[in-house]
Amino acid sequence: MLFVTNAPTMHFINNGWIQPGAGFPTHGHQDMEIITYVLEGTLKHQDNLGNGSIIYPGDVQKMSAGTGILHSEFNPSKTDPVHLLQIWIIPDKKGIKPTYEQRNFSIDQKLGKLNLIASQRGIAFLSNKM
Repeated sequence: MLFVTNAPTMHFINNGWIQPGAGFPTHGHQDMEIITYVLEGTLKHQDNLGNGSIIYPGDVQKMSAGTGILHSEFNPSKTDPVHLLQIWIIPDKKGIKPTYEQRNFSIDQKLGKLNLIASQRGIAFLSNKM
């Protein structure tokens, strides 16, 4: 289980599907915290910060759009859809430096436990220090 603490304002949460070969071409975000958790399939991410990755089931992606970020997301599979959860949070601080983080939490790290992925205190979820 994953959780967000002291989130200033949750903009929305989406339980979505992306069909094989479909996705979202390059587009921009600003002053938004976007957390993506892949349940099934794979999602390909590319951004103007130089990040390019495949997000697998169990992976958590956290993107802070801050002053502005351009990115694209696509399902690279020709046969399998992607099932994901995406949480959009309006940050309490505007104009921060854009960042990208990705982490996989193992079954042992998730089973019966909570993992911090976002905090108003700005604690990086990759370090998982509270």
